[in-house]
Amino acid sequence: MLPTANEVTAALQGAIRLARLDAAGLNFFDRTIGGFWRSFFAAVLIAPVRIFLLMTTRELPDDVGSLRAVAVETISYVIGWLIFPFVMLFVVDMLNRRARYFDYLVPYNWSNIPQAMLVLLATGVASLVPSLGGLLLVVVVISTLIYEWFIAKTGLMISSTAATALALFDFALGLSLNEITKALLQS
Repeated sequence: MLPTANEVTAALQGAIRLARLDAAGLNFFDRTIGGFWRSFFAAVLIAPVRIFLLMTTRELPDDVGSLRAVAVETISYVIGWLIFPFVMLFVVDMLNRRARYFDYLVPYNWSNIPQAMLVLLATGVASLVPSLGGLLLVVVVISTLIYEWFIAKTGLMISSTAATALALFDFALGLSLNEITKALLQS
């Protein structure tokens, strides 16, 4: 079942409040199992941004066919959306936070929308002012890590250290998947 327009609007409001480090943002999400599955709709909403960014920033070797590139990028995108929630099933058990799994993963999924918009904005600015590209990348990475840290700390009700570890783990997982995807496109 797809989320209603009201659920999407509320989730975006919650995601923005969490980005402002406002813990009350959690109250805007449907943190049930149904809300969890519907939160993956964020992947559909972000897909056009991802496609645009790939078309404008990813350099493909001349011998990579467009069908192969689309297949590799699509598989990578789906894996990227599924691997972290899967791994988190084990992590929440290690942290003794199984009961808070949806309190964390639902906002986490929806939070990808403002993060994608930030990357899109930074990419646009960097294309207009190339000398700002490196600085903007650092700002985006730090902002994203703080955002994900706050969602982990608030959603799972864990220590700052554990939340930092989760945010860094997610970042490393994303970098690894990106490198594997690039390697598959190069081979």
